[in-house]
Amino acid sequence: MNLFELKTERLLLRPFKLEDAGSVFSYASDPEWGQFLPIPDPYLEDDAVEYVKKSSHTDWKKNAVWALVPDFGDREGLVSGAIHLEIDDVKKTAELGYAIARSLWGYGLVPEGCKAVLRYAFKNCQLLKVDAFADVSNERSWHVMESLGMERVALRRRSRPRESDYVLEVGYSITADLWQENNENSD
Repeated sequence: MNLFELKTERLLLRPFKLEDAGSVFSYASDPEWGQFLPIPDPYLEDDAVEYVKKSSHTDWKKNAVWALVPDFGDREGLVSGAIHLEIDDVKKTAELGYAIARSLWGYGLVPEGCKAVLRYAFKNCQLLKVDAFADVSNERSWHVMESLGMERVALRRRSRPRESDYVLEVGYSITADLWQENNENSD
């Protein structure tokens, strides 16, 4: 098993491979899927190839990027999303990001994968805190963060490539201590 692979009950999280571009394009070209994400619109095959190239050659000490591969359903064995962890090694903090194919929304796979990534972040990277942000209109994402035990801590404005204006984002955070307290029986 690869050093960066994580396994959950229903997911394999692994580094991206160049051959994943077709799978990425198949879910990322759905406009509803990308409505809250800073991605090109429309999302083209070249965008998927560029994303996979960048993700497969990332510096895991600064920007860990896992491909989400479910082991059930119509996307079994196919890359169906990603979880990112942008790490600030000086401050010992990170920003968590995630997305999954629309056909898999509502199955609890993102919280399941993010929980494995947070466990990795706090144990392997010795991070002190992880933050996550979502468009204030993206309640699904809020629920993911809340299910991970994250606490709402901020509102901020951020520019997006597809937007002419700034968007309002809600921010959540979890410290290593709070993670340990919430997960002491499951780690």
